[in-house]
Amino acid sequence: MTDSSPAGSADWLPGLRDVARRSAHETRNALNGLVVNLEVVRSRLARSGGDDTILPFAEQAAAQAEESVRISEAVGALLSLITGAIDADGRLRCARTVAASPELRFEVDNGTAERILPGLQTLGRAVGFGAETHGGAVILSFPQASSAEFRKHE
Repeated sequence: MTDSSPAGSADWLPGLRDVARRSAHETRNALNGLVVNLEVVRSRLARSGGDDTILPFAEQAAAQAEESVRISEAVGALLSLITGAIDADGRLRCARTVAASPELRFEVDNGTAERILPGLQTLGRAVGFGAETHGGAVILSFPQASSAEFRKHE
């Protein structure tokens, strides 16, 4: 793939943002449909006094589908963070620091930072990082144990 735009231009960024936004939206739609259908199965099994061996699996599947929706929304927040931290020239406004624990600091506008923070915190709880904001900066911190885990999978 080649980039025919002039150097220093990020004409591709709006397209990337749109693809990321639509991908997250469609993933959420599919997972929400799964949750609704599993809830119907679960409630009908419970009401009918149906097979008691199947009901626990339907309940567990519904819970896992709901968690998948939350994680999908959180990944959407991560995509928003990354695309929101890209300058007009196509450069990512992100710095890596190593303090008590390694951190990534993304520079975005205040509105974006506050909007995506809850999703980033949800994703952080699932995969092992902290997320906080300071003005327009979003800081992801990685405890030493999770940093070592991430390196193992590289």
